[in-house]
Amino acid sequence: MSVDRYEREYHLTPRGWEVGTFSVYGHVKESAISPKDRVLTVVRQVEQSSDYSSDDVWWVEQWRSSDASVVEKLLEEFGHRPTHRD
Repeated sequence: MSVDRYEREYHLTPRGWEVGTFSVYGHVKESAISPKDRVLTVVRQVEQSSDYSSDDVWWVEQWRSSDASVVEKLLEEFGHRPTHRD
């Protein structure tokens, strides 16, 4: 079992990246409703396997709008990854 495992959702909207739900070991600690105008949702997953190891980080795409041109436009404007705040 890992020492620490958590994940945070991020939603790309016309306003930029917005913070979503935060979970620790699959248990929601901070719940957030997905914005209705989101075009992309990604999840930053972090795991530390021992007290002495560095964090392993994965980015997983959870949802994407079918409007590819809007997604690409907003990715160009706000970047392909949010600045995480965990």
